Amino acid sequence: MGKSTSCPAGGLAEVTTLASLAELVVNTPGLYVRWSTGPETDRAERSTDYATGLELPGLAVNPLTPPTWWTLPVEVWVAAGNTEVCLRATRSRRAA
Repeated sequence: MGKSTSCPAGGLAEVTTLASLAELVVNTPGLYVRWSTGPETDRAERSTDYATGLELPGLAVNPLTPPTWWTLPVEVWVAAGNTEVCLRATRSRRAA
């Protein structure tokens, strides 16, 4: 497994490899990822639905746990999901 740093409850863990992220997902179902500059910024933000422009209750996240129909390795799901999150963040920064 790659390096993973644990933090106190409510803190953030640093995961540095795809393998360690996949292991975390397998051992901790129900995880989500959010592209963000950090918790301080998130406290002041709201998420907006891209299609309708409506403000969402809470912050937008993507699931890290693969759906039950997923038959490929967890690493593939995690890599694909994080690639999409990074692409959206890059587009958002360019639009700003």
